[in-house]
Amino acid sequence: MKKDYVFQKYPFWCLATGALILFQIIRHFYMYEPWRQLDITMETVQTMLKEGLFSSVNPMTGRPYTAGVPSRYKILVLPYVYTLVCKVTGVSPQALLYELVPMLVLLGSYFVYSRWAVYLFPAEGKKQCAFMMFVALIYHLGDYAPVTDAFRMFHTGYEGTTIRAVILIPWVILACLKGKWWQVVLCIVAEAAMVWTFYGLGYCVLIAALFIGCQMVCRILEKRRAVA
Repeated sequence: MKKDYVFQKYPFWCLATGALILFQIIRHFYMYEPWRQLDITMETVQTMLKEGLFSSVNPMTGRPYTAGVPSRYKILVLPYVYTLVCKVTGVSPQALLYELVPMLVLLGSYFVYSRWAVYLFPAEGKKQCAFMMFVALIYHLGDYAPVTDAFRMFHTGYEGTTIRAVILIPWVILACLKGKWWQVVLCIVAEAAMVWTFYGLGYCVLIAALFIGCQMVCRILEKRRAVA
């Protein structure tokens, strides 16, 4: 079902969902301070802008690392990406990390769930709209504790763990269901580059492995039934 057709037939659902998403963007990214706690992404980006991309300065102390730069900082690419964007565009790290990136992550998450809506209700536009409104409400009402995905998205949207929770995990599950394994690989690589994992093996690998394992078990059971 075409997007313009859905909007023309169900304008109230689309406008209501869009208004709620716009309210979330304005309220959380432009009216409230971010929840930082122990995160040092901002300090890392500011240090890289001052010292260079391959800085060996500890962003928390301003002094060089005595034992060299930790390997996990060399693997995780988000601070480098944020620094490059700031250098190329001239946007401030505060605006990028606390406003622009969280907004893009929020919209990216809704886009992934819109693909879920199409997958679950391929020819039912009203149910697709209702599903998206349901997702928007779940996010809106789920912002009550630091452990929830909604809290992460609204208050720490620039972190790799947030991107994994609200974009990569729902995306990799949908890709497994559709059999689009190149997208699964893309999610696995993205997680390894953004989040500290066990030698590159994270949640996306686990989900893919579980899905493949379930498929293998189902095929074995089908063969046994056919033989019997």
